[in-house]
Amino acid sequence: FFIIFRDITAEYRKEQQVYELATRDMLTGLYNRYYCEKHINTQVQQLKDSQLAAFVLIDIDDFKQVNDRYGHIIGDAYLEHVGAVLSTLNYGQNIATRMGGDEFALYFHNIESEDTVCALIERLRYLFSVNSFRKNELSLTVQFSVGFAIGNQQSNFVALYKAADEKLYENKSVKLKKDTVYREGI
Repeated sequence: FFIIFRDITAEYRKEQQVYELATRDMLTGLYNRYYCEKHINTQVQQLKDSQLAAFVLIDIDDFKQVNDRYGHIIGDAYLEHVGAVLSTLNYGQNIATRMGGDEFALYFHNIESEDTVCALIERLRYLFSVNSFRKNELSLTVQFSVGFAIGNQQSNFVALYKAADEKLYENKSVKLKKDTVYREGI
């Protein structure tokens, strides 16, 4: 009889590379929307009856001005910085995702309560406040608007995304009104 050995290391690496290209955002290294949707739909089904999950949608404030004022190279570096900071927020089985453009998301599996999500968002605000974007002489603090949805085992990506998106734009409109009132008072 014969034994044939074949080194499949190169094939394995190529498969891993294809998988990375299919599931990761090339700019930030975070997961992409495709992976996020698949992951959430799988994970929520694994929640037990009393367990909850949270989907947090993050929209970077004034990103267009960063691109317009400093150029797209700086804009890309800014988004890379956002991705790096988001990836440092650890809570159980969470994932960070770049949904597209200047929109990001976090998914937290098996959270304790809505208060836990609020605390994680405050932690994220703190992380951005102490980790300003720096490039050459430029230093910018990342500001963002947020909306989130809490789900259970009956939830799915589309429902969580829709609810978080509605809350995000509700929060953005309140923020814009506050900014307008503040500016009018000057």
